[in-house]
Amino acid sequence: MKQPIYLLTLLILACNPTPSSNEQEMTSRSDTTEIEKPATKIAAKTKPQQNNLQLKGIYQYDYPNDTPDLNEDQYIAFKKEGDTLRAWYFGTSDEFDLAREGYLPGYFVSEIENLITRGDSIFFSITTAHNRCFTIRPPIGLIDQNVLSEQYQQWNHANELQTVNYSGKLDGLNLAINMFGEARNYRKTRSDFYPGIDNYDTTKCRTQPLLTLDQNLGDLTDQMVLNFLDAFSVICDTNIEFSQWSNELLFKVLEENPKQLLQVLSDNLADLDTAAIYDELESPLHDLIPIDSITSEIKLLNIDDQLKTSVLERLGNLD
Repeated sequence: MKQPIYLLTLLILACNPTPSSNEQEMTSRSDTTEIEKPATKIAAKTKPQQNNLQLKGIYQYDYPNDTPDLNEDQYIAFKKEGDTLRAWYFGTSDEFDLAREGYLPGYFVSEIENLITRGDSIFFSITTAHNRCFTIRPPIGLIDQNVLSEQYQQWNHANELQTVNYSGKLDGLNLAINMFGEARNYRKTRSDFYPGIDNYDTTKCRTQPLLTLDQNLGDLTDQMVLNFLDAFSVICDTNIEFSQWSNELLFKVLEENPKQLLQVLSDNLADLDTAAIYDELESPLHDLIPIDSITSEIKLLNIDDQLKTSVLERLGNLD
C-alpha cells in the first residue's frame, strides 16, 4: 500500500510545479502595477485645482431687466497679487433682500471669501449688510470701504450681516452660476482688473482726442494736449487701435514740442493716469523713433526736475 501512495504523491507534485523565480518576479510586478494605478488616478484629479491661477480680470452678468434709469448688472473681479488670488463682488441688495418690492435696490462691494476651484467648478461666498450698500453704484474698481462710505450715500441703516454662497462652472470666458433657481452667465469683459480706478471709464481710450491732436500737430493748444493725455489709462491695454495710435502720437509730440507736452503733464499730474503714460514711454512703437535726440532736448528743458527724471528714466536715458 505504501508504494502506490508514494507514486500518487509524486504524480500530484509533478502536476503542480513550484513557480520559477522569473514567474515570481512577473507576479510581483503585476501586483505592484495594480497597486499603483489608483495613486495615478488620484494625482490626475488634483491638477484641475490649479485653475484658480487662470482667474483674472472682470466677469459681468448682464441683468436682463435693466431700464434706462436702473442698471442692475453684477460684476466679479479677480486680481492675482503674488501667489495670492483676491476677488471682489460688485452686486445689488437683491442678492440677500429677496422680498424687495416698490423701492430701488442698493449697491455693494464685497471682497470674496472662501474662494475654491475644483476642476471646472467654482465656490465662494460674500458677506455684506444693508448699511454697506449705497444708493448708486460705485465704479467697478473702487474697493476701499472707507472711501466708499465717505463718497457714497448709505442705502439702509440696518447692520445685520448677510452671507451669500455661490457655486458654478468656469470655462475661461464665462462663469455659469445658479442663483435662486435661475441661471446666470457672467461673461469676461475685461482681461485685467485695476483696483482703485473705474475699470469701465468711458472717458478713457477715446480716439477723438487723438484725431484732434493728429490734425493740429503744427498748432497745438494746451487743452488739446491735456485732452490727449487724459485719454490714457491702464484699462486701454487691450485696445489695440488706441494703444498703437496714442503711442505714435505721444512720441511725435515729444519730438516736435517736448516742453509743451511735459509742462501740461507736470501741471496735471494728480488728474492723469501717469502709470499708463510712463508705460508708453518705456515702449516705443518702433525703432525709428529718435529717442536720443528726444532725450537730449528734454535734458535742456527748464521743467520740474522730478518729472524730468521720471521721463528720462522711462526713456532709458537718464545719464
